[in-house]
Amino acid sequence: MNILNKHKKIKMIDMFSDNLAFRQNAEDLFDYIEQLHEKEVIFDFTGVTSMSRSFAHQYNLMKSQYSHDIIEIGKSIEIKRMFEFVKKQREKRPLVQISHLRVLTV
Repeated sequence: MNILNKHKKIKMIDMFSDNLAFRQNAEDLFDYIEQLHEKEVIFDFTGVTSMSRSFAHQYNLMKSQYSHDIIEIGKSIEIKRMFEFVKKQREKRPLVQISHLRVLTV
């Protein structure tokens, strides 16, 4: 059985455009799939040529909070690279740990 027949498939290019640019679009996407009450959703990135850092960041954030399975297909190398870039930025540790700072009175 083909996996695509068992899921709700959403073509990103049809829902938005070939440029995924806005943080709000990622929020709208996850609001939409929450209303579907689907256990598994396929996001098809075929034809998407560019993605902003803000969309990728918000998408990853919303995806991490979504309780159902998400399958991503059709990601170009540019889209994969943006997701990796955002993931690496998130994993970086802060240069200063605020919990270790002391306040000095002068």
